[in-house]
Amino acid sequence: YPTEHGLWPGGGSIVAAVRTAVEREPTYAGKPHPPMAELAIARLGQNALMVGDRNDTDGDFARTAGFDFALVLSGVTAAAEAEALDPAPDLVAADAAAVIEREAGV
Repeated sequence: YPTEHGLWPGGGSIVAAVRTAVEREPTYAGKPHPPMAELAIARLGQNALMVGDRNDTDGDFARTAGFDFALVLSGVTAAAEAEALDPAPDLVAADAAAVIEREAGV
């Protein structure tokens, strides 16, 4: 989880602890796993744009759902890191406002 002091363990670390304690595999429902993608497709259709600041969750989610992915640099991903991503996002923008402006043709 991103903080002002860098990345800290997020929800995945809690899931790992519970998985170990109960000796069962969890069913993952959040990004980037298929249940979340299936819900998004059911509600939005296939023509959607995922906007996020992390390729490993937001980008993977977009690819799982078949959506285009706009990576914003206002979060945890730096511009230099974005340039090296494979697969590359469909769009890299400074922030969500820049994505909206581009998509709206402003």
